[in-house]
Formats: sequence, structure tokens, C-alpha cells
Amino acid sequence: MNVLAECLRLRNELQSANDALMAREYPSLGPDPIRLVVGRKWHKLDIGTSGAFVVHAETGAVHGIKGYGKPHQNVYHGPADQLTGAILLPRRYARAHTPPAA
Repeated sequence: MNVLAECLRLRNELQSANDALMAREYPSLGPDPIRLVVGRKWHKLDIGTSGAFVVHAETGAVHGIKGYGKPHQNVYHGPADQLTGAILLPRRYARAHTPPAA
């Protein structure tokens, strides 16, 4: 799996899902930009000015964040190649999530 390509795909899907959510729920506000910050060990997906998710650069495992750029190991969302932006966006504020068994 090319992790960087999967991160870019997730960023684009998160942007589309976030744009639709903001247009539906908060039409007077503009959508938040979603950035991908590439790191040596962790790639970071930021929504607006806040960190939202981190992706392990070698394995593609998507985690929530504990602090900016610090993964929360108990908030594991799954491998990047099996997630979409529409699935990931509602999990942004998850405290702990164990994905269903495949």
C-alpha cells in the first residue's frame, strides 16, 4: 500500500464530506480547509486549524490524536486503504473506537 497516496485520497474525501456537512448544517459558514502534513513517522490530517487524525507512515494505520501529531493508540480507526472520508469524519471526536471485525 502506498500510504502517502492513501492519505491524499483520504484528504480529498474528507474535504468533500466536510464541505457537504458544513453546507447542510452551517450554511452561513464556509467549509474548513483540510490539510495533509507529511511527517517522517506520522502523517497528520488537519481540519481547519486543529489536528484530527494521524496516519502511520509505514503501516497506514489511522489513529485519533492525543496532542497535535501524537497518536492516541486507543482510538484506532483502521487501515487507511479501508476507510473513506464519509466514514472518518463522524469519528473525529471519538474517545475510543474499535473497528468491527472484518
